[in-house]
Amino acid sequence: MDKLKFYFILLFCIITTQLATAQNNNIKDSLINILKQKTPDTTRINTLIKVSDRQYTNDFNQRVFWLSEALTLSKKKNLKELQAKVNQTIALVYIEDLDSLNGFKYLDDANKYYSVEGDDYHRAKQLVYYGYSYAVLNYHSIGAEYYKQALNISTDKDQILEINYLLGSSYIYIGDYEKAVIYLLQGASIADELNNNLMSTEINMNLGAIYMQLKKYDEALSCYTMAAEEKKNIDDKVALVAIYYNIGTIFHLQNRNDEATVVFKKDLEIAKQINDKRTLPLILGKLGNIVSKNGDFDLATKYFKEAISYDNNNRNSEIYLYLGNLYSNKKDNQNAINSYLKGIEIAKQNNQLETLKYLTERISIIYKELKQFPKAYKYLSLHLATKDSLLNEQIVSRISDIQKEFEIEKQNNKILVLQKDNELQDLKLTRRKSLIIVLLMGLALLLALIIISIQRYRYVKRVSRIELNKTEQSYLIEKQILEQQIMGKNHELTNHIMHVTEKNEFIAQITDKLLDLSKYMKKENQKKLDALILELRANTKENIWQEFDIRFDEIQKDFNDKLTTQFPNITTAERRLCAFLRMNMTSKEISLITHQSPGGIDTARYRLRKRLNITDPNVNINTFLAEL
Repeated sequence: MDKLKFYFILLFCIITTQLATAQNNNIKDSLINILKQKTPDTTRINTLIKVSDRQYTNDFNQRVFWLSEALTLSKKKNLKELQAKVNQTIALVYIEDLDSLNGFKYLDDANKYYSVEGDDYHRAKQLVYYGYSYAVLNYHSIGAEYYKQALNISTDKDQILEINYLLGSSYIYIGDYEKAVIYLLQGASIADELNNNLMSTEINMNLGAIYMQLKKYDEALSCYTMAAEEKKNIDDKVALVAIYYNIGTIFHLQNRNDEATVVFKKDLEIAKQINDKRTLPLILGKLGNIVSKNGDFDLATKYFKEAISYDNNNRNSEIYLYLGNLYSNKKDNQNAINSYLKGIEIAKQNNQLETLKYLTERISIIYKELKQFPKAYKYLSLHLATKDSLLNEQIVSRISDIQKEFEIEKQNNKILVLQKDNELQDLKLTRRKSLIIVLLMGLALLLALIIISIQRYRYVKRVSRIELNKTEQSYLIEKQILEQQIMGKNHELTNHIMHVTEKNEFIAQITDKLLDLSKYMKKENQKKLDALILELRANTKENIWQEFDIRFDEIQKDFNDKLTTQFPNITTAERRLCAFLRMNMTSKEISLITHQSPGGIDTARYRLRKRLNITDPNVNINTFLAEL
């Protein structure tokens, strides 16, 4: 799954970048020449926005410098529409630099204009950028909701295409492949209609990755093949490396190894051309694995060692698994052990449990064949610990094997005793002595086997108990983190409602004072003042309690539904008070938001207890609501 996510990230980045061609450099030079000349303010601002585009430079500081100059000039000249456009562009620069927090600040500034005066295209663009910001923070579910809002209001085909692509990408990260395919196919249809080969290719790459994950290899192969043709046409070698790797992997999974070899070799050549050190070890590992199965151990060894030479960060434990298997097949046990040990070290460092499972299993087998039983047992235990879901089954199986070995050994001893007894029938004295010796040996062996079995059983149980404690601690930590996140969101929601309430009150006070003042002003000034009053009122957020209910439902899912189901006669005010108490707010905090006195809140709490049928005075209403 880690590899799949890596390629999703690669594909997501590709859609936001373009090739740095000579034509782009010429355009950049011409834009800079315009900036050197004396031009109208609007022309200069638009030129600064264009020259800061990512296709002309990836220098973050240079892009922000140009846009800051544009923002300063638009503010100075009071060009509100251009100011919003610059703020939106600066936000995108920060988002692309994975700094969503600064991005939010500039998006909010742009939204002050677009939410009032912007058209559907720019409002949708704002929502898309908000979705970008949350996606960068790995809140892909929230990002998807913004994309859906943008899709609902957008009428521009190119924009709808981009939004469908982004929604598909978000659902890939979420793991909902069914929805991802739906949105990507919608995007593919629009891309074909617009003859947009670039977006069609990116969509095919994502669809290929999804079908590959779902093991629909023929569909995946079809998507990747179409994407590869387009990437060859524009000479996008970075994308081709990823596509060919996936195509080769599909052939390999289908046991079409000759075709897989051809594709991997072509992929290797391109990866070396662009010095793609991340993908080179993966390609070489696949080639080595294929040729080793064909019996060409020398060539396979060459591929594996070359793969290791590119793995500078020691992240590819799978290569050492392949290399160890190769040495094991050649009966070169020492080199096999060394390879497995190195692979185990890397797998532990990078938490690569799937590979660790196979590495520990393989090395345990070799140690067992070499009759180095303590080491074999050590790595067998690690193998069992890695396979948590099968731990108890493995323990039972191992104990059963020991018992079988004991029974076989016991039976062999009986046979040995009988043989000795037959051979020494004529020598009664000698037979008696031999029988005693054999019985003592059998008893000693039996006792040794029992002791070993008990010790192994206790050791495995102790390991199991330690792992269980670690799991419980992990669950407790995860629970605490979730509780802290909910508390943080409750606090954020409270502050937001208080802020909006205070803002509304402040605006109301200002407008009232301005209305009183307008009575004493001339008519021409009254019109300007009336326009200012209307603008202030437009900034008043009237549906704050509706917004509170929506955000509260996002944080405390199903709470209001459960409350209404159990207490159908509850009023809106009582339901809202329940929400405040669920958030562990005090009467003083609630009074600050609702502008009621703390005493009034206490009275409302008392009435609410009756409504909820809480007759026991020892029952805390906050606890009652938390357990609802």
